[in-house]
Amino acid sequence: MVAAEGWDYIVAGGGLAGCVVASRLKQYQNSARILLIEAGPDVNGNSDILHFNSLNFIGGKFDWGYKSVPQKIFDGRRIDIPSGRALGGGSTEKWYSGLAPESHGNDGKLQIESPISMNRIYPLADITAQAWEEFGVHKLPGSDFNAGVNIGFGELNENRTQGARQIASLAYPLDGITVLTDTMVGSIIVDKDNKTTGVCLADGTKIHSDQVIVSAGAYRTPQLLMLSGLGPRGTLEKYSIKVKVDIPEIGQNLNDHIMVYLNWKLKDPSKGYALGSSNTIFAEPRFATGAPLSYVASTRMPHADLEAAIAKDERQDRSEPLSSEERGTHISTAQMGLKPTSRGTVTLSSNNPADSPIIDPNYFATEVDKAVWRYSLRKITSFMTGNTTLGRDVIECETPVPGFEPLTAYASDEYLDSRVKAHGMSTFHGCGTCAMGTVVDIDLRVMDVQNLHVVDASVLPISIGAHIQAAVYALAKQAAVIISQGKTA
Repeated sequence: MVAAEGWDYIVAGGGLAGCVVASRLKQYQNSARILLIEAGPDVNGNSDILHFNSLNFIGGKFDWGYKSVPQKIFDGRRIDIPSGRALGGGSTEKWYSGLAPESHGNDGKLQIESPISMNRIYPLADITAQAWEEFGVHKLPGSDFNAGVNIGFGELNENRTQGARQIASLAYPLDGITVLTDTMVGSIIVDKDNKTTGVCLADGTKIHSDQVIVSAGAYRTPQLLMLSGLGPRGTLEKYSIKVKVDIPEIGQNLNDHIMVYLNWKLKDPSKGYALGSSNTIFAEPRFATGAPLSYVASTRMPHADLEAAIAKDERQDRSEPLSSEERGTHISTAQMGLKPTSRGTVTLSSNNPADSPIIDPNYFATEVDKAVWRYSLRKITSFMTGNTTLGRDVIECETPVPGFEPLTAYASDEYLDSRVKAHGMSTFHGCGTCAMGTVVDIDLRVMDVQNLHVVDASVLPISIGAHIQAAVYALAKQAAVIISQGKTA
């Protein structure tokens, strides 16, 4: 066991944010004694996590395995809420070579790869690009989604090196930092003057430090703060936890991106467009270097429709895989709502840190979210089956799961809502539960508590219109600057 005294910083949570903030703090303050505590294992030497098709992350051995409470608007479905339970994990930094140098550096810690950079050109890539142009959605300069403008279509980007996932704890070395894995923090120690003095592990062991940084993620961070006596008074008293600071907003404002997968039947499967077909190209090694997806497209919803949905809100206070027989006969699309206005909660299920928190994302609860999804489903249906190269020559129709009719561009609002309710799933982008402005200040300090920072996705006050990893990475880097400059207390 590590020393019980003498630490400058304890970082509770060794995921992306925890690894980066600890690594950068050590870089800025070489003499600092830093202890990083992670509930999961050290996976730096585990090859199972390196490739996109090598491990089932949802419900796998490195997943906390959370499920939401039954979602009323999703007809009572409980949604899988995957969350990494291991040291490090995937992360994203814009590292480009020879592409838009005014927008990207080429000396970052993590490398970005795309289908083109890996010569992973799928049979339908050119046809799909042509169809988007015909549809009025235009290719971004350099196919670059990360140059400041993302309304259009561009290449999928992934943080990989020759197809291998990059792990934050390796990209940002933890040399000189003491790391405890397979160790759960039970609570933060806050004295009678609301000063943080260390952590108490789940087994009762107390470890003292000058400062504590909580980086346990959008679900565990609010849980840990509440177990420490920081949070809504009613919740704390319900579980006989002494109230140190009444902070009602801890655990509120949860938001996540919904994703819906759709399957589209090919007119002529013999052309070998789809995975599972007889096309030998898919057996080539380069097609195992990343996700089987060529392009990402982002579009705006018409303002008039959006304004009407906002006005309605202001007046108010899962996809199934194809069967083995269908493989090679379909291609798929994935729709994601990037700016949801629905908000949920995270709260305690008990006063035991080993028990999962209660997670209620409250998906699809606002008129704005419903209007956006109706527009999205009509738009993708028109794109795939309408007057585009794909619609004319490639796609026959959508293939729904049993109990549903194929999508059409003229489907009713009620039918489109039913598809989202039946198939909507989490994209694992939970954030906002310890939001800046209500729980932490602009220097990431927990309000009314000394020497306690939160550095993870829980502090993001609004929904990020993209994958959140890049934002969390940038947040962790900046947090290390703020904390190392002594902006504490």
